[in-house]
Amino acid sequence: MSSVEPDLLLRRIAEENDKDAFRGLYNIMHKSLYDFALAIVKLKEPAEEITADVFIRLWERRSKLEYGRIRSCRLYLFMCIKNASLNYLRDNKRPEQLNLDTISLADWKLETNPEELMITAEMANRLNRAISELPAKCGVIFRLVKEKGLSYKEAAQLLDVSEKTVENQIGIALKKIRQAISFKVPVGYP
Repeated sequence: MSSVEPDLLLRRIAEENDKDAFRGLYNIMHKSLYDFALAIVKLKEPAEEITADVFIRLWERRSKLEYGRIRSCRLYLFMCIKNASLNYLRDNKRPEQLNLDTISLADWKLETNPEELMITAEMANRLNRAISELPAKCGVIFRLVKEKGLSYKEAAQLLDVSEKTVENQIGIALKKIRQAISFKVPVGYP
């Protein structure tokens, strides 16, 4: 089911009340959305509740969804998570402003698929370590664009920053990651 695009699933949910499409969308997007909520609210239980609430509201409002107006299902769901997380922080007397420098990346691991990436376990460990060592803002942007598949424009909208900021942070991240995972080829190796 993971090869099915979230946009297609959202269309099926909105137009056909398709429960299987809803389950598929949940399976594809839940972990990413939960990790994003956790990075903002920094508490597991509220992050899980926020994620569940977003999916429940999506299903309850499926007949009101105007599929054609939602250009990207991924961006739509990430924006719902962001707004719900900020509402949670506001309602629980925590800072309302989303500050990229304070987002916790500890629980937001790179989802590596060895079959797709064809890299060794050592390389995957180096890559995860390099990404976790990125500055918070840089790491969040990198994960949204490179791991979660958002465009620069979508990531900029989600995080209320300019596209140029996203582009610059991706450049910084790639440079730091390349430096961290580079292998030294021994002299005399073919």
